[in-house]
Amino acid sequence: MDPNLNRNITGTEGVCDMNKGQSTFQSVKYSMPNNLDSKSNLNYKMTNYQESKDQPIDRLIIGDHTLVRTIYDKFKMCSRKEANEWRNQLIYEIARHSVSEELILYPLMRKRIPDGEKWYQDSIQDHQKIKELLQEVQSMDPSSSDFGSKVDETMKVLLSHIDEEEIQLLPLIRKTFSEEELISAGNSFVRRKFIVPTRPHSSIPIDPPTLEGLLGLLIAPIDKFRDLFTSYPDQDKVAEMSREATSFAQNSSRSKSMWDSSQCRH
Repeated sequence: MDPNLNRNITGTEGVCDMNKGQSTFQSVKYSMPNNLDSKSNLNYKMTNYQESKDQPIDRLIIGDHTLVRTIYDKFKMCSRKEANEWRNQLIYEIARHSVSEELILYPLMRKRIPDGEKWYQDSIQDHQKIKELLQEVQSMDPSSSDFGSKVDETMKVLLSHIDEEEIQLLPLIRKTFSEEELISAGNSFVRRKFIVPTRPHSSIPIDPPTLEGLLGLLIAPIDKFRDLFTSYPDQDKVAEMSREATSFAQNSSRSKSMWDSSQCRH
C-alpha cells in the first residue's frame, strides 16, 4: 500500500481521498496511524491525570512547559513524516494548556497578585498571538519550504511567553496563594484539560473566561472528532515524555527539554 495514502485519511485536515475508490478507502481505514482514539492515548491521559492529581498549579504549568519544549526538540530533529506527527502533538498540547490557563490560572492572578490586571492583559495578548500563529502552522503542508520556519517563528513567541511566566509570574503565584489554594487550582486545571478544545481557535474571545469556557464546550467535540483522523506520534512515547516532564517539574523551579534529540531519525 502506498504510504502516502495514510495522509489522505489521517492528515492534519482529516481529508479522505474518495477518488481512490471504496476498496482503497477501506484498506486505509484499518491502518490509521497513531491517532488519539488509541488505547495508548487513553493510557497516556489517565497516567497524566493520576500523576497530576493534587499537585500545585505552578508545578503543573512547568510540567506542561517542559513537555512542549521536548516535543519541539523532537520536531526539529526528526524526519518530515515524523515532524508532521510531532507538529500535531505540539498543537494538541499547547491548545489544551493555554485554554486551561485562561480559564483557571489567569482569573486568579487577575484578582490577587500585584499588578494583576496588567499581567492578565499581557498574558491573554500573548495567547491570542500564539493561537493565530498556531492556526497558520496547523493549516500548512509539511512539505512546504517555509513549514519549519513558521513553526520556529511560533515557538519563538511561545518560548518567550513561557520564560516570562516561569521567571516572573509563577513565583508571584506561589508567593500569593497558599499551598491548599494552589493544589485546588491545580486539580481544576487538570480536569479542565480533558474538556477544552484541542486545537487553536483565535476567534473565541478569551475575556470574559465564562464565555470562552461555554464556547469551548461547544467546539471541543468537533476538535476531538477531527483528532480521530489526524496523525500523531506513538502515544506511549508521549506518555513517557510526559512522566519525565512531570517528575522534573516537581523537583525544579524551571523547565528544560528532557528528550535526547539524537534518538530522532534525520
